Amino acid sequence: MNVKSTGKKLSASTTGVLLLLGLSVGVLCEAAGRRKSSTREVSSPVTSKVVEVFDKGNRALQSPPKSLRSDRDPAASLPDEDTSQMEEENEERNLSKARQVLNDDNQTKGEMLKQRRSKSYGKGFSGERILGVGFVGAGSYGVFGTEVDFGFGDDWAGGFGIGTGMSYSTWSAYARNYFKQGGTINTFFQAGYANWLLGKSPKRGSDVLPDFLAKRFLASEKTGAYYAPSRAHLIYPSIGALFQHNTGLAATLMVQYLISIGDFSGALYGSFGVHYYF
Repeated sequence: MNVKSTGKKLSASTTGVLLLLGLSVGVLCEAAGRRKSSTREVSSPVTSKVVEVFDKGNRALQSPPKSLRSDRDPAASLPDEDTSQMEEENEERNLSKARQVLNDDNQTKGEMLKQRRSKSYGKGFSGERILGVGFVGAGSYGVFGTEVDFGFGDDWAGGFGIGTGMSYSTWSAYARNYFKQGGTINTFFQAGYANWLLGKSPKRGSDVLPDFLAKRFLASEKTGAYYAPSRAHLIYPSIGALFQHNTGLAATLMVQYLISIGDFSGALYGSFGVHYYF
């Protein structure tokens, strides 16, 4: 009886202890769960804020400030009044540049025209117009001739031409120095050589022109008749004036003194020429 009662008491106390232990474990587990949930709730906002801060920093490093970005229009961040003022200033600046370009262009054209005129009028067509072709009446060609004039340097020119005295043929070469420069008139000194050839005897002496020069340089000294072939070698100094126009046309007047190399006889003569200079 005593043993059985004692066993029942022990089993009852053991059961109570186990129940107490189970309750304690449950309470402890619930407390632990609450602590974990509270920790999560506290740490979650902190983590999100840290991530947000780092994201902002990365974006700030990846894109430069708005004031430093080159793809932004400076006028876009300005008020409307400032923008309109800037546009007016830009327009005024562009107009000023356009006026300056026009002025420079007009000045350049004026200088070119002035330079062309100075080259065309002065110094015997030196510089721009240096080659002249024309006709010459009388002078070293006898009756008339065709001549080419070539300018070299500022004050010098030379030329060559062929001509005729109707019954004889001629050719001539010369050098010219301009000593009066300016305006449309240029005076010069010219020295040259002329060759006159009588190829066959004329039927009449009056056919040989000009008569006073032909008799002096081509006719026989004894009889005064013309015997072919007859040749005259002439040198001459001369002075003259060149009348020029900016279109390239020019007229020449000269006074010459023709001298025969054979007997040094001479005669005063003159010439008139018209040339076009290229």
